[in-house]
Amino acid sequence: MLLAVMNFGVLLLFGGPLGEEFGWRGYALPVLQERYSWRVASLILGIVWGAWHLPLFYMADTAQSHIPVGLFMVSTVALSVLFAWLFNHTGGSVLPALVLHTAVNAGGWVIPVMVMPDGSNLRPYGLAVGLLVAIALGLLCDEEPRLPMQLPQSKSGSV
Repeated sequence: MLLAVMNFGVLLLFGGPLGEEFGWRGYALPVLQERYSWRVASLILGIVWGAWHLPLFYMADTAQSHIPVGLFMVSTVALSVLFAWLFNHTGGSVLPALVLHTAVNAGGWVIPVMVMPDGSNLRPYGLAVGLLVAIALGLLCDEEPRLPMQLPQSKSGSV
């Protein structure tokens, strides 16, 4: 358990999520949501986020080197929907996406077969992606979130 907690901290600081989430959810998602609905914005961002990881498919000993590109892209798009939903339902906080992104990356050390397949059996990973897609589809049916980004105007006009 201590090793898992320490690994979580190391991955948070050095494993990507801390560097990525402020860009993906902290900047890109709000900019995309100015033009598109949260649904479309999350799907666009998921595709871009997946493409960002494409070089990892050509590096030995990365989780991506053992996963089919298409399956990975489906997982990043589904995760992007989940992260966008969390972002919007927490008033625009990056923290839930940051913690979940770190947990997904750290999960490879806790449940290696599920998150970091070795290429010999993709069924557990495929099942996990299928569950993630089902969750994302459910979230896409959720109503539009209301972000408390602007202060409500008072009826009397005074502050």
